Amino acid sequence: MTNPSQLPPKPLTQAQVQDRIKLGQINTVQVIRGRSYSQIILENTITFINILLAGVSVLLIIFGKYSDAIIYFSVALINILVGLIQEISAKAKLDSIADLVSPKSRIIRSLINNLQPNEQLLPVNQIVLDDIIALGSGDIIPVDGVVISGGLLIDESILTGESDYLHKQSGLEVFAGTSVVSGTGTMQATKIGSSTMANQINSRAKVYHRELTPIQSEVNLIVRVLFLITVTLGGMSVLANLIVPRSIDESLQIAAVILGVIPNSLFALINLSYALGGVAILKKGALIQRLNAIESLSNVDVLCLDKTGTLTTKNLILEQAINLGAVTDIEQSKVLDDLINYSSELNATTQAIATSRQITNPASQKPLVEIPFNSSYKWSGVSVEQKTDYTKSKNINIVIGASDVILNHFKATQNRTPQYQNQDLNLHVSTLQNQGLRCLIVATSNQILDLNNNQPILPNDLELISLLVFSDQIRDEAKETLDLFQQAGIAIKIISGDNPETVMALAKQIGVGKDAKMISGTELDNLPLDSWSAVVEDTTIFGRITPAQKEILIQTLNKNGHYTAMIGDGVNDVMSIKTAKLGISMESGSPVTRSVADILLLGDSFASLPQGLLEGQKIRNSLEDIFKLFLVKIIYLVMLIIGIRMVGLPFPFSIKQSSLIAIFTTGIPAIGLALWSHPGTKKGQSLLDSVLHFVIPSSISLGLFGTGLLFGLSWLELFKLKNTTEISRLLNFNSLEITQAFNLAIPELQTGLTLFLILAGLCLNIFVSPPIKRLSFGAVSRRDWRPTILSFVLFVILGGLYFNPITSNFLGLSRLGYDQIGVVVSTLIFWVITVSVIWRFRLIDKFLGIKLPQK
Repeated sequence: MTNPSQLPPKPLTQAQVQDRIKLGQINTVQVIRGRSYSQIILENTITFINILLAGVSVLLIIFGKYSDAIIYFSVALINILVGLIQEISAKAKLDSIADLVSPKSRIIRSLINNLQPNEQLLPVNQIVLDDIIALGSGDIIPVDGVVISGGLLIDESILTGESDYLHKQSGLEVFAGTSVVSGTGTMQATKIGSSTMANQINSRAKVYHRELTPIQSEVNLIVRVLFLITVTLGGMSVLANLIVPRSIDESLQIAAVILGVIPNSLFALINLSYALGGVAILKKGALIQRLNAIESLSNVDVLCLDKTGTLTTKNLILEQAINLGAVTDIEQSKVLDDLINYSSELNATTQAIATSRQITNPASQKPLVEIPFNSSYKWSGVSVEQKTDYTKSKNINIVIGASDVILNHFKATQNRTPQYQNQDLNLHVSTLQNQGLRCLIVATSNQILDLNNNQPILPNDLELISLLVFSDQIRDEAKETLDLFQQAGIAIKIISGDNPETVMALAKQIGVGKDAKMISGTELDNLPLDSWSAVVEDTTIFGRITPAQKEILIQTLNKNGHYTAMIGDGVNDVMSIKTAKLGISMESGSPVTRSVADILLLGDSFASLPQGLLEGQKIRNSLEDIFKLFLVKIIYLVMLIIGIRMVGLPFPFSIKQSSLIAIFTTGIPAIGLALWSHPGTKKGQSLLDSVLHFVIPSSISLGLFGTGLLFGLSWLELFKLKNTTEISRLLNFNSLEITQAFNLAIPELQTGLTLFLILAGLCLNIFVSPPIKRLSFGAVSRRDWRPTILSFVLFVILGGLYFNPITSNFLGLSRLGYDQIGVVVSTLIFWVITVSVIWRFRLIDKFLGIKLPQK
């Protein structure tokens, strides 16, 4: 490998390039595009619930229950497809973004040995070790290396998080992923592929993380518990079958109904809710890469942000051009115009001045002499020759530099303190800098600037023309967005590689810094790790933070029980984005940052985040309501299975009737709740309390009333069998008569219970989203009539299915007599009254200690 100190190195020949390719010394690192399609398919297919549903489908097929197997298999298929469609479409969009920014570099090589070098524009994955690469303003450095000629002003914020630019001269290192702000030069590649600093950081981010949301975690836990309950009930059924043998059809019917305890369609409905939210927020400018990311956003209570490139663009704004009194305002304007028109360096500073001066074609004229900016002396300048008339010319020599350098030189050479409006100019500049503003001084001289000296010296006759005051350009929607998050009770933490004072000043501009505490990375390093927990909680502004410290900060917040989100754009943000519960990247961020993020902000706009928060609240609220309906069904089903079998009554319903109950009480209503969800939070009310308040009274009462209904219909059939209604005759019934009555009444018993549970489920659909306050026994009224209308429509459909002989026969619904219908309706009315009283007076809430906000 070429020694960087031996300058200038020669460009590689084609033979040398081929030799390095054979040795594997080529920049083979690929553009990072996140998960592969195979990973997405695997993660959405091989899940516990899908495996369970597929296993049940196979068993049903083996026993010839094809229609029932199709139902279970269809649920698993829908569950898979919804996830795949959302995440594959997100990947396709991410890949297209990566293709748009697919990098190329200007590589200098010799076409024929020892002949004139040739500059070629090639993809970065064709760079080999020791290649010489030409660099200019705006270029992204493709590999690690050393500068071998010229001078470059480099922005390394993507690696360090610091917004200060660094000047790189011959012999100094430059790193892949950083960008050239201004200047021209060449570099030699010393580290390529996975050995570059950026790719060493990226290697820790290769594994895509899948963070479950709180609702997903709770659902997973409950499904596993229900699976154990199902196995237990199945075992009990097998033992009972050994004692009292049943037919295969009857055993399969019992097994299929027991399997109904598992909420097979719940996951599909959850994924549907996520997909609807993803489509809604995509229209607002955010790409969802992880299906559950929007719901995650609604759970966030701490939002962490990088500063440079995230809260701010990489542009500057010229806030003031203060005339320091050496010239008139008109002459000051002329000096600034000349500075921009004759400076070839187009960096953030000159661009800000050009924008302020409305100069659309900067660097349009060639100066006599130009001294480029250098971090070692912190100033630049131009000498301009201008014609004053047809025969005379006048030299104008303009310098612009750091305020401390210019002011200290002015005082030293002219032996007087620079003043501005009768105050010390140094003090005024210091005050501005403490506000997070950047200050540069423009001055003129009668001396032509000297370019021959390796360390140019400022002229001794400087006249101070203008104090230029710059601010970082804050993204337009940043303040409004952060205000909305803070109003929602979400704490904001700004974590930056910049000076804490600078970060604090910017935080105050966006409404975050009021009464905020700040700390530097150095101060954090002096603290023991066990004390970080309290410091992180109390501090808002973190400055001079390294990428490793940023990751530890997020880990600490997670350990403190927070649901964290991290927004960043650079390689330095990668591990903190992965560590956070929710990772968010800017579209202009590094490829690896985009690939590991859960949400990608298209156009680098925060504007979609408030909409995402609302969508997340809608999803969370709809899933809570759907969760309630499913839990009610599951609990009363378990109670009916156990209770009815204990007292020896026939099995409550058939497979088709069980499917009908599921469709009318949880299937269609749940889809409606997902489509018509409402944003908003329920302050002072936990999810567990809300669910228990609704589920326990309704499920237990349905289990008891359902069992009671079966007893009532059984005794009614028994009276018909004995042809009498005398209560005294009941004592004379023998077991044979009771068994005969039960066997004769099985179709009516199953039909009556099925109708009762469906009607009760339609009532619950109204109660879970009540249209008026009078009906808000179990939930807060959202004043939305659509769920109520849906329940009425389903009631009409149920009537059509029941009274149509063809559909009623297919579904196994028997025609009930008026007396039996009367028992069903009476039981429904008494159940509605009972559960309403329990909710209204919070009888079970008081017993369980559930605390809900007073209405």
